[in-house]
Amino acid sequence: MMMRQIMVVVGFVLVFGACGEEEAGPNDNGITVLPDMGSNTQDMGSDGTDSDTGEDASQDIPEAEPEFRLVLQPRPLLLARQEQARITAALVDDEGGELEIETIEFTSLNPEIASVDDGGLIFALAPGDAIIQVTANQVYTATIGVTVYTLYDSLALGEEHSCATKADGRVVCWGANDFAQAGATDEANLVPEEVQVAGEAPGIDVFAGAFHSCVVQTSGVARCWGNNANGELGDDEGGSRPSATTSLSFATAVREAALGDGFTCLKLQDDTLRCVGDNRNQIVESSSVQTIRSPVITQEGQEFIEIAAGRAHMCGITPEFRVLCWGDNSAGQLGPMGPDEGSHSPIPLNTGNYISISAYDDYTCAYSPIVGLECWGESSGGFGEAGVTQSETPVAVDIPAGALRDLAVGADFGCVVVDDNVICWGENSSGQLGDQTTTSRPTAAPAVGGTGLFPIDCGRAHCCGISQTGDLFCWGENQNGQVGDGSTTDRRVPTYIFPTAF
Repeated sequence: MMMRQIMVVVGFVLVFGACGEEEAGPNDNGITVLPDMGSNTQDMGSDGTDSDTGEDASQDIPEAEPEFRLVLQPRPLLLARQEQARITAALVDDEGGELEIETIEFTSLNPEIASVDDGGLIFALAPGDAIIQVTANQVYTATIGVTVYTLYDSLALGEEHSCATKADGRVVCWGANDFAQAGATDEANLVPEEVQVAGEAPGIDVFAGAFHSCVVQTSGVARCWGNNANGELGDDEGGSRPSATTSLSFATAVREAALGDGFTCLKLQDDTLRCVGDNRNQIVESSSVQTIRSPVITQEGQEFIEIAAGRAHMCGITPEFRVLCWGDNSAGQLGPMGPDEGSHSPIPLNTGNYISISAYDDYTCAYSPIVGLECWGESSGGFGEAGVTQSETPVAVDIPAGALRDLAVGADFGCVVVDDNVICWGENSSGQLGDQTTTSRPTAAPAVGGTGLFPIDCGRAHCCGISQTGDLFCWGENQNGQVGDGSTTDRRVPTYIFPTAF
């Protein structure tokens, strides 16, 4: 701007000089010449000095003022719901110069998604996109985009530990850690802490056994951590480890896993199984080898659309919607046709049309739109109208009418999500039914405050669920911090778990 003004003034002087007393005109050769400016002109030396006085005759032309811009950090901003971040602002020019910020204002254009205080602290409120506008010195303005995502995507509960995947693909675990199953070096995590997972691919689903855990990544690879005494992590290193390093990969991508007490089964994209680990009940393969430390094809030629693992037995739903089970049968886990000594050959139930299944310890439940919810095996909390504690024959468990969205079985109890409500039955000594009591009951009843939780999962005596906004709620036994609220106090109702920063 300053340079343009100077040029206008110089142009004006030249025009004014050309309008003196002597006018320009053609010479004898017809060439127009300028008149002699006389005292109005100076003779300039080659070095820019006046030839008469030797003084510097050049004009002092002021440089253009630098143009400053408002720079905000970090940008763009990605936050989980209820996470916080502070905006930093600076006025800088292209040369790296900085102008002091005397006044600054922060405004959220979408306060229902993310709010901001006078100091630039953003608080993520709800999933979605928001714009934060910043004005410095009442002149300079810039905006920063904020994306708020749901915090948790999937979860899995083991004996006394819990794990979940975050929306960005990271894995967190908490609770008992005596075999590094919670992915830490401490004895127990009382709040969710991140697990170190090898590979750059984010996790899309997490699974938990009694004392080990696995995550399936977007690359189709499974990685596991925790107890490896039986090779359940997929290698022969033994011991325990807190980080997921070994890659369990096959020609076809891994899509699902079911983890028991000392074994791991992986369902591939082609619906076939690969299992590894404890084979004392011939879950992995039909052989006398007790420990198998490298995944092998299990139930070759058979496909499964869903699988579930108990303490020492496996079950799966076939593409024909039949349930097949194999392994230990000491408590009737294989159904009415299972041999007392157990079996590696899959044993079918005598009914069909199942679409969902869950197992834990010696207890299994499956749901059919035709026959409803049925359970078999052993559960000290009782199940069905008669409150039986052991049955090899599937027993009907009455649940409210509606759409069954999820099914999760614990050691001696179970829960379902019907429409938007969590309904539980069975053992309740630690408040695992979520009904504000510790009274066990064989019939199903709603959990208090369990509306809108999906998915859910249950461990030995605790459960967790994810809300529609991606928040985590847990309840039940908490002696090793498996609920995740920072305490070791049992929780009798679904309790909000505040997200930890990492």
